Amino acid sequence: MTGTVVEVGCGNGLNFDHYPSTVERVLAVEPEPTLRRLAADAAVAAPVPLRVVPGRAERLPADDQSADAVVFCLVMCSLPEWAHALAEVRRVLRPGGVVRFLEHCVSDDPRLRLGHARR
Repeated sequence: MTGTVVEVGCGNGLNFDHYPSTVERVLAVEPEPTLRRLAADAAVAAPVPLRVVPGRAERLPADDQSADAVVFCLVMCSLPEWAHALAEVRRVLRPGGVVRFLEHCVSDDPRLRLGHARR
């Protein structure tokens, strides 16, 4: 991952230590005030320049085509409007940008839920 990253729903900032030096800056978006304060504390020790800001996935506080990457980590389950959030990702992501995600949501498809339970 390189360039400018927008992390959606950064929580308390546990991911911050994992950004590689190729990342120039991170805009970490967190709507919940207590978690945002914890993330701001974690940002001080982050290995890359990082700014923690209030905001929601459905209306990211970033300019059009301003991000080289967008990160979702264990946040999709808390989003009431996935389609709006993904439209925002499209808006802020530069052409050729990447979306990285690690999620734990359960599929609406019962066959996939069954397959997951067997693993």
